[in-house]
Amino acid sequence: ALVPFFKKRVLRIYPAFIACSMVCLCIGVISGGRIDLIRSASRLIALAQPAAEGAKLGEHFQSLNGSMWSIQFEFACYVSLAALAYSGIIRGLKSAVVVLLLSVCAALLPIHLSGAGYYLKQFCALYPWFMMGTVFHFRKNWLAWLRLPSLDFDISYGVYLYGWSCQKVILCNFPILAPWQLSVLPFLAHFCWAT
Repeated sequence: ALVPFFKKRVLRIYPAFIACSMVCLCIGVISGGRIDLIRSASRLIALAQPAAEGAKLGEHFQSLNGSMWSIQFEFACYVSLAALAYSGIIRGLKSAVVVLLLSVCAALLPIHLSGAGYYLKQFCALYPWFMMGTVFHFRKNWLAWLRLPSLDFDISYGVYLYGWSCQKVILCNFPILAPWQLSVLPFLAHFCWAT
């Protein structure tokens, strides 16, 4: 069961991540940045944010794609879930709730943000949210009352990956946009493109 699980996760995460990283690196080069090919390849494998040294990215956050910081931690959450399920620690709803509560406690621990501590802190901060999704997976009927529409496509990952880059381009051209406008415009662009 582990091989199909990881195959689905890798196919869900890596192709879109690599494509978005390539787009971001192109933007970085166009913006006057330099790319180290070996470093960029290793960052792709590690699901780390793309980087182009010296890129002029405007007055706002100096990152090619600030949203992509979380992807490596999300993948680590999937690896952890697989390990917990394979070892028999998570067997159903009750054990998932226990792991959720333990993950909340872990997220509250004071962890120094230097070196490996940074990665541990970010993982611990995201894991309770990930486990909430796992708990709801065991009880999908809890959300049945929402009557969500059935969609033939899922644009959530694409919107997350490309939202930052779209917003950066929009901000460079229209720096006085209100925050709500900066949120709505990229979403509409993604939705129109996906449909």
